[in-house]
Amino acid sequence: MSKQQSARLHSFTPSHTTLTVHPKVLSAYKTWLKYRPKTSPIHLNGIDKYHRPLTRIIYHNKNHYFYFDNFERMSNVFQYERNISQPFVIVIGNDQQVTKAAWAEVLKLCFYKNVDHVSLWEHLQEHCSATTLKELMGCDSLYNEDYCSFAGINMDQYSYAQKSLKQSKETFDLAQNTDWIDE
Repeated sequence: MSKQQSARLHSFTPSHTTLTVHPKVLSAYKTWLKYRPKTSPIHLNGIDKYHRPLTRIIYHNKNHYFYFDNFERMSNVFQYERNISQPFVIVIGNDQQVTKAAWAEVLKLCFYKNVDHVSLWEHLQEHCSATTLKELMGCDSLYNEDYCSFAGINMDQYSYAQKSLKQSKETFDLAQNTDWIDE
Protein backbone atom coordinates (compact mmCIF):
# COMPACT_ATOMS: atom_id res chain seq x y z
CA MET A 1 0.00 0.00 0.00
CA SER A 2 1.56 3.31 -1.03
CA LYS A 3 1.51 6.16 1.41
CA GLN A 4 0.51 9.58 0.09
CA GLN A 5 3.18 12.21 0.66
CA SER A 6 1.77 14.64 3.24
CA ALA A 7 4.53 17.28 3.14
CA ARG A 8 7.54 18.20 1.05
CA LEU A 9 10.30 20.75 1.37
CA HIS A 10 10.50 23.44 -1.29
CA SER A 11 12.39 26.70 -1.69
CA PHE A 12 11.34 29.67 -3.76
CA THR A 13 11.55 33.45 -3.84
CA PRO A 14 8.39 35.15 -2.52
CA SER A 15 8.63 38.02 -5.04
CA HIS A 16 8.22 35.48 -7.87
CA THR A 17 5.45 33.47 -6.22
CA THR A 18 1.98 34.42 -5.03
CA LEU A 19 1.69 33.87 -1.29
CA THR A 20 -1.53 34.90 0.41
CA VAL A 21 -3.18 34.16 3.71
CA HIS A 22 -5.51 31.16 3.61
CA PRO A 23 -9.14 32.31 3.21
CA LYS A 24 -10.30 30.12 6.13
CA VAL A 25 -7.98 31.94 8.56
CA LEU A 26 -8.65 35.57 7.63
CA SER A 27 -10.35 36.29 10.96
CA ALA A 28 -7.41 34.88 12.92
CA TYR A 29 -4.93 36.78 10.74
CA LYS A 30 -6.81 40.08 11.21
CA THR A 31 -6.88 39.45 14.96
CA TRP A 32 -3.13 38.84 14.94
CA LEU A 33 -2.57 42.07 12.98
CA LYS A 34 -4.72 44.04 15.40
CA TYR A 35 -3.12 42.80 18.63
CA ARG A 36 0.45 41.96 17.67
CA PRO A 37 3.10 43.94 19.51
CA LYS A 38 5.10 46.40 17.47
CA THR A 39 8.61 44.95 17.64
CA SER A 40 11.80 45.31 15.69
CA PRO A 41 12.33 42.43 13.28
CA ILE A 42 15.30 40.10 13.24
CA HIS A 43 16.77 40.34 9.75
CA LEU A 44 17.73 36.89 8.51
CA ASN A 45 19.24 38.07 5.20
CA GLY A 46 22.70 36.80 6.12
CA ILE A 47 21.49 33.30 7.01
CA ASP A 48 21.29 30.84 4.13
CA LYS A 49 17.94 29.28 3.26
CA TYR A 50 18.81 25.95 4.86
CA HIS A 51 19.08 27.57 8.29
CA ARG A 52 16.07 29.92 8.15
CA PRO A 53 12.86 28.89 9.91
CA LEU A 54 10.54 26.79 7.77
CA THR A 55 7.04 28.04 7.09
CA ARG A 56 4.19 25.70 6.22
CA ILE A 57 2.14 26.56 3.16
CA ILE A 58 -0.61 24.94 1.11
CA TYR A 59 -0.53 24.60 -2.64
CA HIS A 60 -3.47 26.40 -4.28
CA ASN A 61 -2.78 26.45 -8.02
CA LYS A 62 0.10 27.00 -10.47
CA ASN A 63 2.33 29.50 -8.67
CA HIS A 64 -0.06 30.38 -5.80
CA TYR A 65 0.23 29.19 -2.21
CA PHE A 66 -1.58 29.91 1.07
CA TYR A 67 0.07 30.44 4.44
CA PHE A 68 -1.97 29.92 7.59
CA ASP A 69 0.29 30.44 10.60
CA ASN A 70 3.70 31.82 11.51
CA PHE A 71 2.31 35.27 10.73
CA GLU A 72 5.25 37.17 12.21
CA ARG A 73 7.76 35.25 10.12
CA MET A 74 5.71 35.80 6.95
CA SER A 75 5.43 39.51 7.73
CA ASN A 76 9.22 39.73 7.94
CA VAL A 77 9.61 37.74 4.71
CA PHE A 78 7.30 40.13 2.86
CA GLN A 79 8.93 43.25 4.28
CA TYR A 80 12.64 42.38 4.37
CA GLU A 81 13.34 39.12 2.54
CA ARG A 82 11.02 39.22 -0.46
CA ASN A 83 13.80 38.75 -3.02
CA ILE A 84 15.64 36.00 -1.12
CA SER A 85 14.96 32.30 -1.60
CA GLN A 86 12.99 30.96 1.37
CA PRO A 87 12.42 27.42 2.66
CA PHE A 88 8.81 26.28 2.80
CA VAL A 89 7.12 23.03 3.67
CA ILE A 90 4.18 22.37 1.40
CA VAL A 91 1.49 20.51 3.32
CA ILE A 92 -1.92 19.13 2.45
CA GLY A 93 -4.68 21.52 3.45
CA ASN A 94 -7.19 20.43 6.07
CA ASP A 95 -9.45 23.38 6.89
CA GLN A 96 -10.02 22.34 10.50
CA GLN A 97 -6.31 21.84 11.22
CA VAL A 98 -5.37 25.04 9.36
CA THR A 99 -7.88 27.04 11.39
CA LYS A 100 -6.60 25.61 14.68
CA ALA A 101 -3.00 26.40 13.71
CA ALA A 102 -3.96 30.00 12.88
CA TRP A 103 -5.77 30.54 16.20
CA ALA A 104 -2.86 28.91 18.03
CA GLU A 105 -0.66 31.59 16.44
CA VAL A 106 -3.03 34.28 17.75
CA LEU A 107 -3.05 32.73 21.24
CA LYS A 108 0.74 33.13 21.37
CA LEU A 109 0.06 36.86 21.70
CA CYS A 110 -1.14 36.18 25.26
CA PHE A 111 2.48 35.67 26.28
CA TYR A 112 3.87 38.90 24.81
CA LYS A 113 4.69 41.91 26.93
CA ASN A 114 2.32 44.92 26.80
CA VAL A 115 -0.61 43.04 25.28
CA ASP A 116 -4.10 44.40 25.98
CA HIS A 117 -5.33 41.17 27.55
CA VAL A 118 -8.88 42.37 28.15
CA SER A 119 -9.51 43.41 24.55
CA LEU A 120 -7.68 40.38 23.16
CA TRP A 121 -9.71 37.97 25.31
CA GLU A 122 -13.01 39.64 24.37
CA HIS A 123 -12.04 39.49 20.70
CA LEU A 124 -11.04 35.83 20.93
CA GLN A 125 -14.33 34.91 22.58
CA GLU A 126 -16.24 36.73 19.85
CA HIS A 127 -14.34 35.51 16.79
CA CYS A 128 -12.87 32.10 17.63
CA SER A 129 -15.05 29.06 18.25
CA ALA A 130 -15.38 28.04 21.88
CA THR A 131 -14.39 24.47 21.04
CA THR A 132 -11.14 25.61 19.43
CA LEU A 133 -10.32 27.95 22.32
CA LYS A 134 -10.96 25.26 24.92
CA GLU A 135 -8.85 22.75 23.02
CA LEU A 136 -5.92 25.12 22.42
CA MET A 137 -5.98 26.51 25.96
CA GLY A 138 -6.44 23.07 27.56
CA CYS A 139 -9.41 24.09 29.68
CA ASP A 140 -13.03 23.03 30.18
CA SER A 141 -14.58 26.51 30.37
CA LEU A 142 -13.88 29.98 29.03
CA TYR A 143 -14.10 32.21 32.07
CA ASN A 144 -11.77 35.14 32.67
CA GLU A 145 -9.98 33.00 35.25
CA ASP A 146 -9.25 30.38 32.59
CA TYR A 147 -7.73 33.02 30.32
CA CYS A 148 -5.62 34.46 33.15
CA SER A 149 -4.35 31.02 34.08
CA PHE A 150 -3.49 30.27 30.44
CA ALA A 151 -1.81 33.65 29.83
CA GLY A 152 0.06 33.51 33.14
CA ILE A 153 -1.33 36.80 34.40
CA ASN A 154 -2.81 37.77 37.74
CA MET A 155 -6.62 37.85 37.90
CA ASP A 156 -6.51 41.05 39.98
CA GLN A 157 -4.47 42.79 37.28
CA TYR A 158 -6.90 41.57 34.64
CA SER A 159 -9.90 42.85 36.63
CA TYR A 160 -8.21 46.22 37.13
CA ALA A 161 -7.46 46.49 33.40
CA GLN A 162 -11.05 45.46 32.63
CA LYS A 163 -12.45 48.20 34.89
CA SER A 164 -10.09 50.77 33.39
CA LEU A 165 -11.14 49.80 29.87
CA LYS A 166 -14.82 50.00 30.81
CA GLN A 167 -14.35 53.47 32.33
CA SER A 168 -12.50 54.74 29.26
CA LYS A 169 -15.24 53.36 26.98
CA GLU A 170 -17.90 55.11 29.08
CA THR A 171 -15.96 58.38 28.84
CA PHE A 172 -15.85 58.15 25.04
CA ASP A 173 -19.54 57.24 24.84
CA LEU A 174 -20.74 60.48 26.47
CA ALA A 175 -23.00 62.57 24.27
CA GLN A 176 -21.33 65.65 22.87
CA ASN A 177 -22.89 69.05 23.44
CA THR A 178 -23.83 70.32 20.00
CA ASP A 179 -25.83 73.42 21.04
CA TRP A 180 -23.53 75.62 18.99
CA ILE A 181 -24.71 73.96 15.75
CA ASP A 182 -28.27 75.36 16.06
CA GLU A 183 -27.16 78.96 16.55
